[in-house]
Amino acid sequence: SLEECAMSVYPKDTSAAVVVLWESLESSTDFDLSLGIPMMRRYFTERVKILKDEAKDYADGYVLVSQDLYAHESVTRMQVTTYNLENGKVVATKMPKSDIVRSQYSDGVEKVAYAARNVKVGSVVEVHYEFTTARFFSIPDFYFQRTVPVNLCEYKIALPEWLAVGKTMSGYESIECTHEVMNGGDVGTMLPANGLNVDNYRAVDLPAMKSEPMVYCTRQYRSSVSYDVKATTLPGNYQDYSRNWSDVAKAVSESDIFKRINASCKIKEEIDPIKNSDSSFMDKVVSIVNLVQSKVQWNKKLDLIPDKSADILKSHSGTSSDINALAGSAFKYAGFKVTPVLVRLRSSGILLRYKPSLKAFDTFILQIESADGSKCYVDASDKLSYVNVLDDQFLTDSGFAVGEGIFEWVDLRS
Repeated sequence: SLEECAMSVYPKDTSAAVVVLWESLESSTDFDLSLGIPMMRRYFTERVKILKDEAKDYADGYVLVSQDLYAHESVTRMQVTTYNLENGKVVATKMPKSDIVRSQYSDGVEKVAYAARNVKVGSVVEVHYEFTTARFFSIPDFYFQRTVPVNLCEYKIALPEWLAVGKTMSGYESIECTHEVMNGGDVGTMLPANGLNVDNYRAVDLPAMKSEPMVYCTRQYRSSVSYDVKATTLPGNYQDYSRNWSDVAKAVSESDIFKRINASCKIKEEIDPIKNSDSSFMDKVVSIVNLVQSKVQWNKKLDLIPDKSADILKSHSGTSSDINALAGSAFKYAGFKVTPVLVRLRSSGILLRYKPSLKAFDTFILQIESADGSKCYVDASDKLSYVNVLDDQFLTDSGFAVGEGIFEWVDLRS
């Protein structure tokens, strides 16, 4: 509108560099008869007002899409429009489809990025796209509140009655919620009365949740809602999606984390002198870490699943998991017991033990144990760390140490 384009300051927060004028997400899960499987469709619209020069990048964004064929994920109908006030009139500049950039984000994940055109102080940028996926059992958390003020936020989620879900709300702001039941898609004789449970949320004038001193993760205090899919209850086809931490531990033991640590050590000849020396347990650990760090430099990226050690050594660079997996295989060759300890960083918020998930963790460090039972902890990727000395982001009470078929919680704060 003319009023939106003419706005020069947001009255509710005059310091704001950008304000979300309107955010709308409509999420619906139902049967797709053409594919014969349940699909989740999400229709997203966001309209933001750029108030200061440093906020122009807020008009850019991206969506991550799984390349797994069974996920059936796609982003379609992406439209990005910039509105500016010129000579008293609202002028629209549409982003051409050629500006949508698709690139490889990680193994099996594509990044679909967009950048609005003609963005300047005073611009209103509106983004719309549709996202579909067969991973209906993984509903992303929805945050009404952001790090910038939000003028109006609307969230509508429709879930079929045959989907058993749990719901958790967080935060302090007032969120309106209404519930209704609608008719879903016709699934024939298998489910003649397919109803949809619909929750409608609406929030206005949400203040920015800005960073504060001594608070690692402000996101966990933002007003939000989370839906956890527990099971599908279709007649004759019950499937349990709920997990416990034993399931997570099993997934870790079957993942590339264990595979890379248990792989043949690629630097045996250089480990041999350390392995055969009369040095103490701690000195051997330090020597192995120093050797690994002389071979591979940390690229400052934290991730969970490592790549092959041969590739890391060839490139002389790797992520936190790459380097710790390489070090883990070296420690095992040296005769030590190696246990990966998965960690959720303090900046990612408190780990919720009532929501078991491998996605809860950001990376892992190593627990090293000698023949006499002595233990120590190392992050081999970070040159500023040491044996039993970790970056403060790792100092949590919920380290998830995974052995062969077992797990335990480790308090890393000491």
